[in-house]
Amino acid sequence: RVMNLFKTRGWSTIISDNLINRLLGIMCLGIGVLIGLFTLFVSFLVEEIESQSGWAGFGFFIGFVMGLVLSGLMMGLLANAVDSIIVCYAECPAEFGDSHPELAGGMQRTWSQAWSSLELTGQTAAGLHLYS
Repeated sequence: RVMNLFKTRGWSTIISDNLINRLLGIMCLGIGVLIGLFTLFVSFLVEEIESQSGWAGFGFFIGFVMGLVLSGLMMGLLANAVDSIIVCYAECPAEFGDSHPELAGGMQRTWSQAWSSLELTGQTAAGLHLYS
């Protein structure tokens, strides 16, 4: 149903534009590295106190994996929320304009800037040019 909605509106470009998911994936990787470096630092402190060797690399690995998994869960929720907003906007832009005219105007302006190549057709609802 969603694919047909996007195809009939000529918005298949939006589906292929995977920018949000790429950005969130890079953020997950960065968070994993930061948590890994933090656990590496902590493992150096513990290693110095207890004078055991060989645990520093293991500490980085455990921290990296934990940071990657936990941030992946949170960023996955955020990516799904963004996808839901786009689908809801594609399905009922006029209702969004009636309920929240300021937010709908901002969404329409941002939409036009991001995908200016897409043909904008629609009617005016609450003083805003919205997609039909």
